[in-house]
Amino acid sequence: MAWATLLVTATLARAQLTSDEIAALANPAQSANSFGISPDGKHLAFGAREKNELCLYVVDLDNPSDRRRIVVGTDLPANNEHPDKSVRPAVMTFVDWKNDRRIIFQQRYGKLQAIDLDGKNRVELARFGQNLDLGNLGRTECSITRNVVNMLPREPEFILVEVAAVEVSYGSHGAGSANLHDYFRVDVATGKAMPMSHGRTLLGSPIDDEMGNVRGYHKIDRMSDIGEYMIGEDKDTPEKPLSELLGVKLAETYGLKHHVVKDLFRAASVYGFGYWQNTLFFTSSKGRDTYALYVADLKNKKVEGPLWESDRVDLFGSLVFVPQLTKLGGMRFEDTRERTAWLLPEFEAIQKDLDTQLPQRVNRIAGWDDALKRFAVFSYSDRDPGSIAVYDAATKKVQRLGSIRPQIDYRHSAGMVAAWIKARAGHDVLCYITAPAVTSGRTPAPMVVLLHGGPWARDSWEFDTEVQFLAAQGYLVLQVNFRGSEGFGYAHLSAACRNFGNAALEDVEDAIDWVTNNGVADRRRIFAMGSSYGGYLALYAAAKRPDLFRGCIARAAVTDLVDLVAGIDRSSISDWRQYEVRKQLVGDLRKDKELLRKTSPVNLAAQIAAPVLLIHGKDDGVVPIEHSERMRRKLESAKRSVEYIEIKDAMHGGWNPAQQRQIWDATAAFLRKHDSGAAAASAGTK
Repeated sequence: MAWATLLVTATLARAQLTSDEIAALANPAQSANSFGISPDGKHLAFGAREKNELCLYVVDLDNPSDRRRIVVGTDLPANNEHPDKSVRPAVMTFVDWKNDRRIIFQQRYGKLQAIDLDGKNRVELARFGQNLDLGNLGRTECSITRNVVNMLPREPEFILVEVAAVEVSYGSHGAGSANLHDYFRVDVATGKAMPMSHGRTLLGSPIDDEMGNVRGYHKIDRMSDIGEYMIGEDKDTPEKPLSELLGVKLAETYGLKHHVVKDLFRAASVYGFGYWQNTLFFTSSKGRDTYALYVADLKNKKVEGPLWESDRVDLFGSLVFVPQLTKLGGMRFEDTRERTAWLLPEFEAIQKDLDTQLPQRVNRIAGWDDALKRFAVFSYSDRDPGSIAVYDAATKKVQRLGSIRPQIDYRHSAGMVAAWIKARAGHDVLCYITAPAVTSGRTPAPMVVLLHGGPWARDSWEFDTEVQFLAAQGYLVLQVNFRGSEGFGYAHLSAACRNFGNAALEDVEDAIDWVTNNGVADRRRIFAMGSSYGGYLALYAAAKRPDLFRGCIARAAVTDLVDLVAGIDRSSISDWRQYEVRKQLVGDLRKDKELLRKTSPVNLAAQIAAPVLLIHGKDDGVVPIEHSERMRRKLESAKRSVEYIEIKDAMHGGWNPAQQRQIWDATAAFLRKHDSGAAAASAGTK
């Protein structure tokens, strides 16, 4: 009961989001990567969106009130001329410094660019047309994205940029889609780019070292479905299979050579090289359930480790290198919340000081100057979407400079509690519970069980706009990292394969029992809600447990598993679109067709007792809108209560603010209509 008391106490201590703040939740935030500190430590640049203008602010850190504002873009209009008809407002996605004067930045839908700190000499980096030379595949129409992968700290005028081509229709090999990659060394003064792969486009994800050399790539042989890492012995030699460099037996032991279709989740994942010629970092679940970090010595054909491990969570995350020291600094990963394990004592000491000064937050050391005196910090929590700050190692002071969502006062938002529960099958399940504002008494709150998509994804401890919206309506929000969620070990992750609903639903039921038994949620007022796979699970839960749910909200939901598997483009070379891959993940039409039918919500409509709200984007290219249309017809035929909303020009998620507000307005109205307490709970938001 101590946990329940903690929830109520935290809730009583906060205010309610205002109506303006609730409206602002639908607007996009700046990226957590949208700021950076200059190498000399004198300036910090960060992105901001003001009305329809996108800006860079350059702050003099010795005189923080001195801020230069540089307008670098505007929102793109949501019209039919843009390929994404549901185009969202532009935000800054990347900001960093190449040298003490030159700033690199990128915005959503925009170009990768460089500009001087005074706003002069602006150029586009790595500019290409829409035709990319794919060698033996011919010239191909494609969509191109550019990402900075290495700032090349020892080269004052160059950065390393990955150019990725997606959704490709390719010549004599038929029609399909692929991810094609290449690396380019780009001059930040002129914008000119030089390919690093010697005229060869990489049919897979490139692998580089911390010095900025392209060392290889990952490929999948589509005939054998074997994944293989192709690695160069050094930066100047052609790539060879990693299994050949390391030894086939050793590579197969750790999952570095992997049969994709046989078992999608047993593959090792290579992070890349450090500053050392033959040292390759990778994660593997060799001989264990969770993924740990290892290092391969290619010269001596040895594997050492694990360097970091956990018995409860996978070490999926990112390595943090310190180029000034040419050392691996630490590893950033997630358990109940994001954490950084530091190898370097000086960074560990700074982390402890930050966590002391800024408690109950994640304080990510996101950058530093060359002298390691000033550190850029991204600080966020369940109630604060993220603040940009600078830590001074000499004075040990933290100075907050801005927020990625300045419209939100974090003192008004809802707090999230993480809890591990024991499921009936014996495993642990990580849940997040967010309580609504309490206006009177301590009576159990109505609850929305918010189910994540995937299912191979996860919920996290963070500022979640959907959660904040629901809490503002007066609902306790329960999020469950049910079996199938990633990050909690192989057994947990693979449990959803060819078992799309039952294992997940069992975990959700156990989590609901745990929360309601603690007395903080009203068992008579529970709603299921989710998008994509989460929408599928919400409908499936409503059908299998009609006694448990008062209503069901399913957005862009998969409703017919037979159609999901049968409708795959067999000629595609994209992993998820491969028929053989989906057959393993969802089910085999020859062997599992009856099971797929029995676990498809479209065939369970008559079992659903609760009212249903279906929402679907008209232009959804991932889950066709027919899934929701057929579900509506089946519910109507069964004389069930169903509301159906089609969102014009909307695709699969990624809704623009107007679409998001339309969805939330419909959600709030549905909750008020089918929960007598909802109207009173949301009255304070007017």
